[in-house]
Amino acid sequence: MKQITDNQMKELFIKIPLLKSVKTSLESDLKRVTEYDSWQDDAIDAINFNFILSDMPRSGNISDKTSKAALKVEDIACKEKREILQQILNEIRCVDNLLQKVDLALNSLSEDERLSIVSKYWEKKTWDEVARESMLSVSQTRRVAAKAIQKINIIARIRIEDYEVLKINFG
Repeated sequence: MKQITDNQMKELFIKIPLLKSVKTSLESDLKRVTEYDSWQDDAIDAINFNFILSDMPRSGNISDKTSKAALKVEDIACKEKREILQQILNEIRCVDNLLQKVDLALNSLSEDERLSIVSKYWEKKTWDEVARESMLSVSQTRRVAAKAIQKINIIARIRIEDYEVLKINFG
């Protein structure tokens, strides 16, 4: 299993806030699709209930081409919907797995290490600002941050394949 490089981890770490937003958006998409499903099921149940209450004789068989075509369209729509749901779930799992790994690694860092990389890469502060916050020199702060990225990379064990998928799907 080939892991990503420290530079790739730095690129990935910079994108963690974006990935958190992507996950939230995907979860919202999933909720919207499943809510639509509930609404659609309710509408179908209402139609079926009205059909049962009608005076027309029921044979239980679909006798006309229109009904058969409608059922075929519904089957295709259900299949497409299942595929969309599966794709959304796979993307959520992929992002969530990566976020959990990085979070675990981040929690294993010292306070100085965590402060240096969060301030620099998530809060977009300059090295001077990060150094002032941590009461270290700029060169010391850079070394602490580089060491932190190495630690995260070792602990998170992000595979190159997963990194490439995330890069393709989410920039």
